[in-house]
Amino acid sequence: MSQTRQDGDQADPSGHYYGDPSQQPSRKWTKETILAVLSLALAVTVLFFGDGWFRGEDDPPPAAATTSPSAHPASTAPSSSAPTPSQTPSPEPSAAPSVRWTGVVRLGAGVDLDQLPPTIRTSDENADIAESSSFFVSSIAAHEQSLAPWSDSTAPTRQQCVEALSTQGTTEWGESGKEEVETGAIFCLRTSEGRIAAMKMKDDSYHNMRATVKVWDPADSL
Repeated sequence: MSQTRQDGDQADPSGHYYGDPSQQPSRKWTKETILAVLSLALAVTVLFFGDGWFRGEDDPPPAAATTSPSAHPASTAPSSSAPTPSQTPSPEPSAAPSVRWTGVVRLGAGVDLDQLPPTIRTSDENADIAESSSFFVSSIAAHEQSLAPWSDSTAPTRQQCVEALSTQGTTEWGESGKEEVETGAIFCLRTSEGRIAAMKMKDDSYHNMRATVKVWDPADSL
């Protein structure tokens, strides 16, 4: 006995419905649906359980970030091992020349102008200036190249005497007979110890020659 559906379709004894074929369920649509579901399941399985390519596991790992060491500024502090620059002491300025002694002396046999005050000698030994032994002319004698005439009427400075002795130095004046020592004549002298002196004749009398002498310090040989 066949069953009748409410919509009028009848089923055969095996339970299958018969009637209008357009009203029966579509088996083709059911297979397509199953295939679609299986395809989706396969894709999900590959995605989560595949070889890892989708997850990017084959990609090279990112390079570890490296932090460059901070640059330290060069130290400006001087090295303790640096050599200390040598300091050469400046030479002390030479003392300005000063007048050592001034006064009137008698030439006689000789005067040592390095002594303070100048000392008259009984011989020409150690004498810086002496009256000559000539009987005919007034003359004076000094150490070698230690006497120079000064032609100006103004008394020379120490530096002017240094220059005169360098250019006109002689050992005697008046001995040759060409010139004589006269009152008022001025001469520059250099002592045996290197001091510079200026001399102006006050009296040219034989055996009584006298002169005003100025001696400078310090000693400074030419």
